[in-house]
Amino acid sequence: MDDEPIRGLTDDAFFHAMGYLDLVDIYSGMTVARRWKTLLRDDSSDALWTRLVELAWRDKCYVAEGIKVLAGGEEAVSSWKAAQRSELLNLSVKKLKTSLVKRGVASAAIAGCFEKREFVDLLLPCVTKQGENLSVPYNPLDPSSLLASVPTPSSVASCCASALRLSVRDSRRSQISERELCGLAFQIRTRADGPLREVCQLDPWYMGVGAGRVIFRPTDEGAGVDFTWPKGEDGRDLNPFEPMGLGNSPSMTVNWNLVQDQRVVNLLFSGQAGPQEVIARHPGNWGWVLFSQGTCWTSWEYTKEDVDEIGVADEDLRPLYDTSMRNSQSAGDY
Repeated sequence: MDDEPIRGLTDDAFFHAMGYLDLVDIYSGMTVARRWKTLLRDDSSDALWTRLVELAWRDKCYVAEGIKVLAGGEEAVSSWKAAQRSELLNLSVKKLKTSLVKRGVASAAIAGCFEKREFVDLLLPCVTKQGENLSVPYNPLDPSSLLASVPTPSSVASCCASALRLSVRDSRRSQISERELCGLAFQIRTRADGPLREVCQLDPWYMGVGAGRVIFRPTDEGAGVDFTWPKGEDGRDLNPFEPMGLGNSPSMTVNWNLVQDQRVVNLLFSGQAGPQEVIARHPGNWGWVLFSQGTCWTSWEYTKEDVDEIGVADEDLRPLYDTSMRNSQSAGDY
């Protein structure tokens, strides 16, 4: 490619112009134009690399918290740490103690704390520790540890470049941490090819009037599962599971835990074993998909009309899971 059209531009003008191109055009230019390749690999433009990250993530449903923060550089990481500490300081000492106990912190360590800040200092590392239990050689929940691996962390450009590379790698991870699971809102629908096919006619998603929403509560809040359903004309919840006593029914509680190396969400109905929702990642939007024989849960919303285009129709789920498991090996899960 001829560099002549950009030869007269200063570096600042060149980087400014790059900010108006999409990601495909920029990477195409890097492969054929010598100056593009030299300048863009120099990691010298904070604005350009910030723009590259925005372009890469704009249609993604999920990017891990630590990786997102890393893209903002050292200042963003410092602000994140301060915000985490401030959030914990707003809790009562009783709540802090309860959280420490439920997270398995030694009772002797807890007993050695007297002031609130001491309890916070003890609990703060637990905020991101869950990411250390994932079988990947980095902690996607801890921007501080990610920052330590950046060659020149003072540069926003180098932080963005590292965050962009990590996000692509992390999009293949099929393990989920409790912090991630409880930080998402899932859309739920029944499957027309499984044992719950008969209740599809009661499912608001199939009726085209919305869909059920699910929130997982953390273990220190009881590890419950909260369902929210669209309302029918009579004001009642359009809950397809109501005939079975599920989904916010007072007659049955729903809880959860992570099993099989954090690749499966195990559901418990009033303490009894329920279905196991296997975990997959969508290769296009990086969202989370949970599914069993009877249901499909996604961390983003979509309608019945969109399901085939998105690739989460009933017949797509098993191939999606198989692809996700293969991709997870290249993310370092095993």
